[in-house]
Amino acid sequence: MTSSRQRNNQIGPTMVDVNRGLDDNGKIRYTVKTPKALTTYLISKTQDGYSRYKVSQDKGKVPAALEGMYTTPDKALKDLLKYIETMPESQAVQRDKKSKESQERKANLNGPKLQSDNQDELQQGLSN
Repeated sequence: MTSSRQRNNQIGPTMVDVNRGLDDNGKIRYTVKTPKALTTYLISKTQDGYSRYKVSQDKGKVPAALEGMYTTPDKALKDLLKYIETMPESQAVQRDKKSKESQERKANLNGPKLQSDNQDELQQGLSN
C-alpha cells in the first residue's frame, strides 16, 4: 500500500476501525476491523479486468450478504458497515470474553498474591 488513511467509525455501540489506502496498482483498498469478530475484512478491486470491488476476509468464508461484486469501494464499505452493525459477536469473541471474565473471577477469589523481599528463601524453606 502506497498511501494510507485511518478513521474510526461509530456504528451503534460498536467502534469499527477503517483503514483506507491504495493497493499496488493505485486502486482504493479498505481494511476494516471490528471488535465483534476476530477477522479482518478487506475491500479490494477484483483481478478480472473489470472495475469491480469485492469484500473478502482473512479468516473463514465471506458471509452470503457480502458475497457480491460492487461498482465502487465506497458502496462495498457501506454494505460492510451495515452488515457489521447488525451482526452478533462471533463465537470466538464470546469465548474469549467468557474466558477473560472467568480468569478475573478466579483472581479475585484467590486474593492478591503476597510478595516478599526474600521470596527465594521462603520457597527454599518450604522444600526442607
